[in-house]
Amino acid sequence: MSNTYEDFREALKQRESSGNYSVVSAAGYLGAYQFGEAALIDLGFVNHDGNAYDNNYSGGWTGKWGIDSTAEFLASPTVQDAAADAWFELLWGYVTAFGLDDYLGQTMDGVYITASAIIAGAHLVGIGAMQDWLESGGTLNLTDGNGTPVEEYLALFTGYPMPFDTGESPEDLLPSDVLQGDDGSNTLIGGAEDDTINGAGGNDQLIGGAGDDTVNGGAGRDLLLGGAGGDTLTGETGNDIIIGGDGRDLITGGAGTDILQGQGGTDLFIFEDDWGTDVILDFDASSTGDVVVLSDVSAITDYNDLTANHMFELGDHVVISDGAGNLIWLLGYELSELESGDFVF
Repeated sequence: MSNTYEDFREALKQRESSGNYSVVSAAGYLGAYQFGEAALIDLGFVNHDGNAYDNNYSGGWTGKWGIDSTAEFLASPTVQDAAADAWFELLWGYVTAFGLDDYLGQTMDGVYITASAIIAGAHLVGIGAMQDWLESGGTLNLTDGNGTPVEEYLALFTGYPMPFDTGESPEDLLPSDVLQGDDGSNTLIGGAEDDTINGAGGNDQLIGGAGDDTVNGGAGRDLLLGGAGGDTLTGETGNDIIIGGDGRDLITGGAGTDILQGQGGTDLFIFEDDWGTDVILDFDASSTGDVVVLSDVSAITDYNDLTANHMFELGDHVVISDGAGNLIWLLGYELSELESGDFVF
């Protein structure tokens, strides 16, 4: 099911305050959406006292929509929801006035930029700071007063439709098919479609999301999360953690010492010569479970060769060795629990 504007508003409300309409933060932000003095002045709820915005609301409330005090605002979920609707549209007006809509459809710091992402980011750090971040190409280290990075909000709230015209079609709300990292430590997050995510160098966090994704770690110590769908996850070089998620996943650790977890679905754990040492946390040897693929391991020819020369118990686990220092650990298994159908040669 596609995201809706109501989903956006609810998600933002939960992230801001856990949906608490009556809360006041230590810094003086109000209600479910954590409105500050500047926003409430712009919306016409509070008069400007001529001083810096300090969330003391000393200019007094204007009586807009029948709200004459902080207490009345906090006691009215209906007004807060309507104020959020008006605030998001006002923010979008600022976005277009500053020309920030020119950044729609770009990917910065692994985040696909949509109208909902910019609006959420501006709600977190302000429209001026949001402009600075976009103009930096996503390189600016920018957080709110609580230390929340703007990239977190951009990633959480990208891809939602807005109830006003942003010039985006439904297709524009989805990122392009390919997300490409660089030699730094990237966080790349796929969308609802089938994505290809390449980490390249650095210690990356690569998240497929929904869809049937292809995720490649590259060099470095990477974390690969497949999410929903049937994903192809390859650690390549480095010591990686790979988690398939729901669906039938193809998981290849590559060289190095890797931690592999298929989670839901019938998963294939694929090995080739010189793979290093890999640990499979949740191998499922049931009739509809997982499979270890050894087709490209030249030292192991078939199931008879595997059982006679390359597979043994060590403690409470089964270990597969190619005799050249490369190991596969199947945690929590005995040899008697495995059969030929658990392997492909």
